[in-house]
Amino acid sequence: MGPSAEGLRAQGDKVRSCELRAETFGSHYAEQMADVGPAVERLAGLMTHGGARCDDYRDKLRMTSDAITGTDARTASGLGGNPSRQR
Repeated sequence: MGPSAEGLRAQGDKVRSCELRAETFGSHYAEQMADVGPAVERLAGLMTHGGARCDDYRDKLRMTSDAITGTDARTASGLGGNPSRQR
């Protein structure tokens, strides 16, 4: 299991074991989601060969990442997180 998955699991354990308070959960959630965009960009950066097909896949990967992190930025904001860290 990677560090991001371990962090999400630890946060899930924390949420299940204590009262959910926006001021503590939201900021941790925003920090974890802030790692998604750069990780996708690193993966997309590896896709340099394959012509138009590769470019199309890379663009779709970036659009998916933007959709996920955009939704999560709004969620984190609602929980008291810092959505400015999303990008």
